[in-house]
Amino acid sequence: MADMRYVKLGGSGLTVSRVCLGGMGFGVPTAPRPWTVGYDETRAVIAAATDAGINFIDTANCYADGTSEEFIGRALRELGIPRDRVVLASKVFYNEGGLSRAALPARLTWSSRRMSAPTSRSRTCRTRSWAFARTSWPTCCRAR
Repeated sequence: MADMRYVKLGGSGLTVSRVCLGGMGFGVPTAPRPWTVGYDETRAVIAAATDAGINFIDTANCYADGTSEEFIGRALRELGIPRDRVVLASKVFYNEGGLSRAALPARLTWSSRRMSAPTSRSRTCRTRSWAFARTSWPTCCRAR
């Protein structure tokens, strides 16, 4: 494994690589996003990243209409990477139902299913604004 440095993710107790692999470019290419890469390329990037010691992958339920989450989950399974070796972070975008307190658990469940990640081990992190998220993100991720 490469010489990767790791840090604690806020007060969550999770240890993550200082480099996070972003999943916005993974998924089925469509007219508004012709630059996304398909599954084979996604799998190759994830394999190279995990070989380099990256254990933190970020995506969102809206990236490539959810196919980013699907490709990431499938690649991790096919590569045989144990689920407890990777921290998956996914964001929620406005969908039907908005971002209400009632809608968030459903979004978390759908994202977890697409990535084949257990919801029982998921943590929900909320932020007040984009500025807060960019400057103080670890404080939002305390275990609840």
